[in-house]
Amino acid sequence: FMDLKELRKAGKHIRPILSIGKNGVTIGSTELIDRELENKELIKVKFLRAAFTQWPKEEMAENIRMVTKSQIVELVGNTLVLWRRREQ
Repeated sequence: FMDLKELRKAGKHIRPILSIGKNGVTIGSTELIDRELENKELIKVKFLRAAFTQWPKEEMAENIRMVTKSQIVELVGNTLVLWRRREQ
């Protein structure tokens, strides 16, 4: 089990798998995030400015976390890093 500090450090070196825009968090985006978490465990998602006009980023991040049953490693600026242990 990796600790949060290690996960944050690792999160700085990965590219975002997805940008969330004016449509916000959709079923399609959470399905993609779910698949990527399954493959990689640690992923990064970027929020575009268009998304902020509708929803606070904290709310979007929490929504993604709940739907994908993942852990928020970091939410800085418009970037969200998520982690979920791979199913054995």
